[in-house]
Amino acid sequence: MAWIALKGMHFKAPIGYYPEEKRNGNDIVIDLKVKTNLTKAGKTDLLENTIDYQKLYDLVAEIVTKPADLLESVAYKISKAILAHFSNIKKVKLRISKLNPPIKGNCSSSQVIISHKQKTKIRNQKQSFEPPNEHLK
Repeated sequence: MAWIALKGMHFKAPIGYYPEEKRNGNDIVIDLKVKTNLTKAGKTDLLENTIDYQKLYDLVAEIVTKPADLLESVAYKISKAILAHFSNIKKVKLRISKLNPPIKGNCSSSQVIISHKQKTKIRNQKQSFEPPNEHLK
């Protein structure tokens, strides 16, 4: 397993609680890491055997440019969408930053960091069920 990263993706996005944030947009920066198996891509040197960076970027852009109140919800939606669209991605780590957030005080950015894993499928596992013995009394 290895990591692929897209760092410093910049967007002007309508993310924020206040109406002026949605109207004017905020400067958003996203750093993304995805965990996948790169063995086949390393051996073949073919794009179809890895994660297409452009498709990954486009998925992030599609979500981050929609209006939202919270960085938390945007981070959650992005990480879950990546796992849904790319079955060969096993884990997503994401940092979303709002530059110069509108708070009273000096703060260069507010950030949310999130991590999600691909759900694993349980194979060939039989479940046994034994009813309670209460009716046998």
